[in-house]
Amino acid sequence: MTSAVIQRWIDWRIDSWPALGLDLDEVLHRVWRDGDGELHAGFVGALLQSPTSLAVRFAALNAYYHLMEHKRTLEEEDGLGGLAKQREAFRKKLASFVGFQPVEFCTDLRTIRWEIVNSCAAEDYDRAFRLCDQLQPLLPGWHVSLARGRLRFLAMHLPLWDEPPTLSSWDLPIGPPPANSLDSNRIMATVLTATRCLSSPELVTGIPDDAKAHLRRAIAELETASDGNPDLPPDCHLMLARSYAAVGKDHEAARCYRRVLAHRGALLRYFKEPFEFIPQERIRDLLSALFHRLVTAHQRADETDEAIEAAQEWIDEFPAARGLPDYGAAS
Repeated sequence: MTSAVIQRWIDWRIDSWPALGLDLDEVLHRVWRDGDGELHAGFVGALLQSPTSLAVRFAALNAYYHLMEHKRTLEEEDGLGGLAKQREAFRKKLASFVGFQPVEFCTDLRTIRWEIVNSCAAEDYDRAFRLCDQLQPLLPGWHVSLARGRLRFLAMHLPLWDEPPTLSSWDLPIGPPPANSLDSNRIMATVLTATRCLSSPELVTGIPDDAKAHLRRAIAELETASDGNPDLPPDCHLMLARSYAAVGKDHEAARCYRRVLAHRGALLRYFKEPFEFIPQERIRDLLSALFHRLVTAHQRADETDEAIEAAQEWIDEFPAARGLPDYGAAS
């Protein structure tokens, strides 16, 4: 029998808290203060009793995701690291609830897509990669490679770009879009990935060997997806370029940036459709940043003539530009 505490979490929905007169922060604060022993034991018991109950598992994921993220902004002020340790304890419990659903039981696109988001939220990237393997009987081979490459790229970059990454940023564009409707999460996530590829710091220093291995695997998957596939979205070529740059293959990075620039019409449509949420001035800045990254890649590859040619194209198109943008470097 489900405990009263767990039943309340099942009945509550995050968007209904204000309407119910409930303060989510206060509820989370009490758990941080008093401990989650009863809550955790209740969810474990309920899931063992009803392992296929979507309502129970959703409530467990909901509760522990919000517990994990609660007080994150205060961690830097906690000199003893106690808040970070407690948050990590909640993350591990979230990961255990994510793992209640065996990967091999995820056999449809909607479930796989949702479970990848759950896995990444809990920082269980190995499970997310295994979920991509479940796509093989459901999608063309190039699409499976694209999903794998995109996920490996995001697993390396999103935690550095955002602390924490939003749930929607992990939502991969898996499978065809819904019939007669727009999948806004899918569109926003991919467009934002493209903008971050052009505007965020590069991973040029201090990259550990295991991170480089992930990026090389991302490169292999994305190259497989792009081979002979003219419909590959431009953010994929930008992810390829950023990955090549991160592992020191600047000639290949320049090749990918040049491809995006040569098909700039697709990139501009990507930014404008179906939501015109990026101002025109911002789009111009992003295109200028693309030129800058192309010039920089040629310079780092000691391709002086190509760098000069790209710089001249940049000047011709953006004559009012002053100097080079400073993207810095993420360690």
